[in-house]
Amino acid sequence: MNTGLMNAGPVNTGPINAERLLELYDRVADAPNAVARLRRFVLDLAVRGKLVPQDPSDEPAEELLKRIEAEKKRMVREGEVKRSRWMKPESGNGTALELPHGWKATYLGEVIELLSGQHLKPSEYSEEPDAGVPYITGPSDFSDRGLCISRYALLRKAVARQGQLLLTVKGSGVGKTTICDLPEVAISRQLMAITPIGCEVKYLEIITDGLAIKLQEQARSLIPGISRDDVKNYLFPLPPLAEQRRIVARVDELMSLLDRLEGAIATVEVTKQRLLESLTYHTLNEEHTLE
Repeated sequence: MNTGLMNAGPVNTGPINAERLLELYDRVADAPNAVARLRRFVLDLAVRGKLVPQDPSDEPAEELLKRIEAEKKRMVREGEVKRSRWMKPESGNGTALELPHGWKATYLGEVIELLSGQHLKPSEYSEEPDAGVPYITGPSDFSDRGLCISRYALLRKAVARQGQLLLTVKGSGVGKTTICDLPEVAISRQLMAITPIGCEVKYLEIITDGLAIKLQEQARSLIPGISRDDVKNYLFPLPPLAEQRRIVARVDELMSLLDRLEGAIATVEVTKQRLLESLTYHTLNEEHTLE
């Protein structure tokens, strides 16, 4: 990811806390979309192992992958999932990753199960509460407070479960994600449900954000869509599980700070606008009185 933040001058990309993030904001405060750039910068550091320190005692990602493979075989054997037809690409699709100690370059297909959504015709869903499984059709049903339900599926075609990562793969909101917070939810073809195996779902949410950016840069326009192969063949840096949890905790902390900062900036801008309007009003009245 290229955030544009590096153009502000040399930046020490060691582990970042709230104090250092505010220092960085001071350096780019006058740049357009300064807070958005900082969000991108935080995510960039997260997937390069530069957001939190490494711990040599963590189980290496290579060992984690062995456990994930064993778990996937168990799930197939016990009928929890179907045997995957996905084949790992023979090459690294041209991507060279510089990884910290204990990390491993991995394809998403190695650590997830993927469910594609299916379209429901108007006769197959209802707006009557509790008529069936909650049904969502895209990111317009996402909110900071969880999924917003206004339709209910009368047929069970593609049903995601609580804790799965919902990824928008078609339409204007391509790349937007949320974590399913309901026991079950039917998903339309605009969405896919990603089930992490042995990984932190919120770390994979960070990774899919990078996937969307990569596809957008390749398309140089609106993303036409994200296919199953786009998701499964995406090569990404996998940290040890313990470090994934530390990364997620730090990202949550810093994003919360940036949310508050953005809110404060918006309040200041509103105040400035109101003051300007007030001064303009009084100036015009004074000029009218002088006439």
